[in-house]
Amino acid sequence: MAQKADMLDVEEVDGSDAVRSPEEAADDRSPEAYLLSLLKKVLGGDLEPQKLVAAIAAYDGRLQLEGSALALRLADAVWLAWAELEGSQDAEKKERLLAGLQHCLQGKLLSKRELLLTAESDLLEEAGIIVSRETWRRKEIRVNTKLVYQQRKFNLLREESEGYAKLTTLLHQSGAGRLTAETVPQVARDVLALIGFFDLDPNRVVSVLLGAWAEQAHNEAFLQLLAEFKQAEFKQVLGWEFERGVGSPHRDGLYQITNRLLEAGHVTLEEIMPHLDPPDDEFKAKLAQAGEELNAAVAKIGTVNLVEQGDRSTPGQFGLGRLTLDAQPLLDAFAHAAGQGNQKLALLAATLKGGLTAPARQLLAWAAAVGVEDVAAFPSVCDALLARLAAQLREHEPGAALGADALDTLSLIGLHLNRDVRVLTKLLRALRAALEGPAAAESRQQVCVGGWCLHALWTNSEGRHRL
Repeated sequence: MAQKADMLDVEEVDGSDAVRSPEEAADDRSPEAYLLSLLKKVLGGDLEPQKLVAAIAAYDGRLQLEGSALALRLADAVWLAWAELEGSQDAEKKERLLAGLQHCLQGKLLSKRELLLTAESDLLEEAGIIVSRETWRRKEIRVNTKLVYQQRKFNLLREESEGYAKLTTLLHQSGAGRLTAETVPQVARDVLALIGFFDLDPNRVVSVLLGAWAEQAHNEAFLQLLAEFKQAEFKQVLGWEFERGVGSPHRDGLYQITNRLLEAGHVTLEEIMPHLDPPDDEFKAKLAQAGEELNAAVAKIGTVNLVEQGDRSTPGQFGLGRLTLDAQPLLDAFAHAAGQGNQKLALLAATLKGGLTAPARQLLAWAAAVGVEDVAAFPSVCDALLARLAAQLREHEPGAALGADALDTLSLIGLHLNRDVRVLTKLLRALRAALEGPAAAESRQQVCVGGWCLHALWTNSEGRHRL
């Protein structure tokens, strides 16, 4: 009997023939494909709209789908069928699909809820489920705005700006609340709590931390605090700090903490150098141009212009013109033209203050590679070397020979010892005591006196009076 029922036509089973047709037998495991095929039959006129409910019910009887599962699949199939009719001028197909949809609604195979979730607004309007598609669209926009974009009142307590304000206050405390080695664990927990509660960007938190450390460059506790963060991100954040500081001359603290990070191994010079300004090619061009201007200025010294109007020379003791020679303004002009705003030279100066460490030697090798023959010609580098030499002289024992580190520092300063009279005076006293003792025969001690100190005394006005 069941075998006979499968072969009955539409009049006998009221549409169940569509369920067991041979071309749709392969759709038994695909409910969406089968339901869409039924709707296409309705569109094509092969299945009457009023028989659609019976055909779907027969199919559902075989799969025993739950009502909600069948309704959602049917709603998806209706959406697909309507999408195929979009732009079509065949009003008869739309009427047949709408008629079949009304029969499904009356047969409770699906409800308005499923159609509101999936169907387009024009289908809902033509099916009579909504009054106007424009009104529905405006209401949909209002609901989405309220759900997605409207800020709830309680979110004001978790704004990012408040989180960064609390973080800045925490890191910039002074006195009893300042960061110390003992308070690092507690401050680290507070920083992580702020990141979690206010959903702060960890990279930006590291940037705020570096900024706070730059303001307190002497505070080594920040180095311990940075250990709580991923080391791989330091180079990007630190590089961004340098790029942000291009053209800002008052950021000495940033170079000092970079030197500490280099010494501690948190970053490498190869990772930082690409972020520093200017590029090497640009620096080489500035260096060459400044050198040409310096040579031209030196060549003009002593040149007499017979056609120049007036006598601009300084009168001497006997009323004659006198030429005053001072090379320092020329050197300053060269350093300003070649090294103004150079972040790499500023970093070199910061590393030299700590001695000839590995980063300092790497930067000195870089300077030699780009064509800098005299690093002390740049005031920031020379001042750092002089400060280092002053610290070494304070540790020097009277009568003993200068140590190798002090001599290396002197070799870098060279003829620029005259920039700091106090350091020059201390050096002369140390050398005099050393030359009077057993170290007198050491060649490097004699080079200091004959090659650098005498020249520095002559080029310094106070030194000339002493001579």
